[in-house]
Parts: sequence; structure tokens; C-alpha cells
Amino acid sequence: MPALKDNTRIPRKIHLQNRARHTFKLVMFSILGLSLFSSLAHASDVYFVTQNDGGFGFSGKYDQIKKLYPLAYIASSSSAFKKDLLNHVMNSQPTAFNLKINKLSNHDKTYGRSIVLAMVLDGETESIEKYKVNASNVYKMDIQLHAETIFFDYARKTIIASVPISEQYIDTLDHYPTSADAEEGVRQALYLDPGNNLVSRFADSIHTEVLPKGIVKFVKVTKVKVSSRAMTSISNHPEMGWLDKDIAKKDVANQFSSAVEGIAKIPLEPYTIGSSTGKMAVAFSEDSAYNFTLPKPSYEIHLTLLGFKNVPYKSNPSGYSQIYGAFVHVKMLDSLVNKIYMNATFKNGVVKLIPKTQVTVAAGPAYLAALRGLFMKFATGLDNPHYKWIHSATTADNIQQMLVNTQKALESCKI
Repeated sequence: MPALKDNTRIPRKIHLQNRARHTFKLVMFSILGLSLFSSLAHASDVYFVTQNDGGFGFSGKYDQIKKLYPLAYIASSSSAFKKDLLNHVMNSQPTAFNLKINKLSNHDKTYGRSIVLAMVLDGETESIEKYKVNASNVYKMDIQLHAETIFFDYARKTIIASVPISEQYIDTLDHYPTSADAEEGVRQALYLDPGNNLVSRFADSIHTEVLPKGIVKFVKVTKVKVSSRAMTSISNHPEMGWLDKDIAKKDVANQFSSAVEGIAKIPLEPYTIGSSTGKMAVAFSEDSAYNFTLPKPSYEIHLTLLGFKNVPYKSNPSGYSQIYGAFVHVKMLDSLVNKIYMNATFKNGVVKLIPKTQVTVAAGPAYLAALRGLFMKFATGLDNPHYKWIHSATTADNIQQMLVNTQKALESCKI
């Protein structure tokens, strides 16, 4: 595996209680909409309805929410969050449609063809890593939130467009992060940090989103598998924040979709557990939950997380370094005609520096960095089939032709 350096290095100095903002630029500026429906070209009004918490929801059934999003559930329940969300929406100034607040009702004359806007959280992970700095323990808390800006047909509960948004929040502490520390971190990532939070990303996506005006094809991650080898690594490294296989699957799909949308500018339909049913469960409140219809994709992507591995790299008097690798199989096909465009395994490694003063080393965050890097580089290869990394990261003999065929097919999914 090649030695690849990136921003996963451990800093030699960590300032305690210094909250550092790190964002996935490919995601936070990814504002390309996902076209899923074509009969609404005439619609110029979009409604943001806050009654029954309709403006913000969670992907999944209501009885799963506290398990899947324990921190965000608490943070989003506050009146401060709801006020901030509404203020951002009101100030978003969309350029492609008229935004109306709380004006939709079942008696509205446009009810049958109304579009409703909402922010739907579909990913929350927390990882913790321990350092030794000047003989003192330092803990790095890494929180990641992922959501979708969705536009849906109010009467039919059919999603017509989707925009992925993400935020990462990193905090360093001189004690093991408490539940209060984690809750504060999520509040910061969700809405508190001005201009650097998920609500701000949501408002940015509203401002620039263009709704579909014609029929376009679309692509979706429909299957995610986690091998037993990968599951062993996940179980051995709880600092990764993947509490169970379903959370791991969703995060893998979200990371892949965000990379492809952000770099290759190819929109993907939201991934959901059990997505083969063509439904996406969204809970806005206990009394307001729906199964949204997701039309069958023209192209399907199957991801298999094969595993993780770390090997020694270099050593010197000040410390040593390890290469942490992630391995993923990617398959893209048109299941209607059983045509396969991509069918290859890829690997990616990142270098992590470990100073001699560091007593314990958490591999989990490095594995996650390797996985994110793999998807970002794969997306770059879709955008540029001659990208050198993608040819060195797989043993597939016909990778060049697969990339060209995949790129041509996915061009039809762009608005």
C-alpha cells in the first residue's frame, strides 16, 4: 500500500479546551440537487412548515430516533435551535423559487401540487481518541453530523430533490469527554457556531438549489455490506462511533454519496436502511412521521466494506508512524438490463504520526480518515478517469474502461 500523507497527522501540540472547526469542504459546499421527479416544473412556491416540528426531522422510524441520534435529538429539542433554524430559512433568499413560511394547509388550492422543504438528519457519529501531551492525558472528541435538504411533494409524500450537507466538530479536552461535553459539541455543530454549522449549510443549499424541470435519471447507493473482518475492527474500536452494523452502513453510504456529489458533481438519492423498498422513513415528531416514496434508481451502487488494516511505516527518535488502510468493493450497475459499469476493489492508506510521548493509540479515527479519503479519491477518478491514484489503488485490469463507462452513464444523472 502506498504511503499517503494527509491531514490525519496528530499535532505535536494540543491546546486544551481549544475548539477547532474542521469541515468537509466537498460536502458543505455541495449544493447540487438530486432530481427524482419531473411533473413539478410549473411549481414556483416552496413551503417551509414548522407546525409539529415539520421543518426538521430524522431519517428512520420515530422509535429509533433516540438510539440513532441520541445527541442531536436532545439538541434539536431546544427552542433556541428551532428559532435559529427558522431565522436561517427566512434569510436564505432562494433564487429559483418563492419560499413561503407556514402558509400551507389541506385546504390550500395548490395543495395537490405543493412542494415542502425540510432538513432531515440522517447521520450522527462521535469518536474519541486519547493523547499524551507533556505527561498529561488529552482527549480528542470528533463529532460528525450528516443531513439532507429535501424537497417533497406534500400530497404524495414523494421526494423530488435532495441536497447532502455535513458538519464535523473537533474538541480537545483534558478529561475524558462527558455526556455534557458531547451534547455541547453537537449543539455547536448543529447550530451554535456562527457560519460553521449544519443549519448554515441548510440555508446555503436553499439559496442555490434549482428544482428539476424535466425527466432525468438518478443513481443511488442501494446496498451496503460490512464484512465480518470489518465488523471485528469496528467492534474492537468503539472510538469510531459506529455502535452497530446499521449505523456503520449508513455512515459508509453517506460518506460515499457526499464525496461523489461534492467532487464529481453527480447527485445521489439518499441512502436508507432497507432502501430496496423504495421508501424513506422520516419522523418529524411522534405525531408527524411519513414513509416518503423514492423512485427506483436508474443506476444502483453496491458498497462492501471489506476491512481495515494498519502496518508500520517509519521510525525515528521522536516517534514512529503507521499506515492505516481501508478496503472497499464498489459495484455500479443498471439492474433493469443487468449491465455492470463498475466492479472493483479499492484500497487507501493514510499516515498517522505517533510521538513517543503518546501512550495509547486509537486506530479508529485513522481508519475513518482512510475510508473518507478513499471515497474522495474515487470520486476524483469519476471526474477524471486518468487520475493516477485510482489506477494504483485497484488490481482490476480494465479499470480505465470501467471509469469511462461509469462516467458516461452518470452524466445522464446531472440536472
